[in-house]
Amino acid sequence: MNENLIPRARPYATRRRLEIAETLGSGKDGIVLVVKHKGRPGESAVKVLRGAEAYLREKRVYERLRAQSIRSVVGFNVPQFLGCADGLQTIEMTIVQRPFVVDFAGAHLDGRPEFAAEIRADWEAEKREQSAWATRFHSQARTTPAVLPRPVGMLMSWEQQWVPSCRDSGLLGSASGPQASRRW
Repeated sequence: MNENLIPRARPYATRRRLEIAETLGSGKDGIVLVVKHKGRPGESAVKVLRGAEAYLREKRVYERLRAQSIRSVVGFNVPQFLGCADGLQTIEMTIVQRPFVVDFAGAHLDGRPEFAAEIRADWEAEKREQSAWATRFHSQARTTPAVLPRPVGMLMSWEQQWVPSCRDSGLLGSASGPQASRRW
């Protein structure tokens, strides 16, 4: 489905002296490709997004994360922004280990998207139910509810603009450790 986006990755790769290696993932907003650096060791990923709006949202989030030196959120690894090409709607980032957060094309910075109150309430109820299910599942299986409830908590937390207050609590991991509070 998204293979038609690969030709947009080629000019970016050529300019950055990268070689496209393989597809890492694909979804409704685009495709992610592993790229190798010509002449030096290491790999990164190139994400080609389908639409301008999704690209701009994703790019803005990665720029904000880079400006704040954020490398993880509530234990989820966040790729580091390495570069982009607006005309190609392409973003280059580091490859991170699981658990990770990598899809920001639907993210809204500095405000929430407009939804009818009923739709919003239904979504929140569904997320609370999913979180409760995950907690019950893990308690019955006598395992730690390490992964499933956290995404729900992360979404709720980001929406409540908790990033500044959590930096000192250690919930956010940065390259240089806790920093002064800043508005997300």
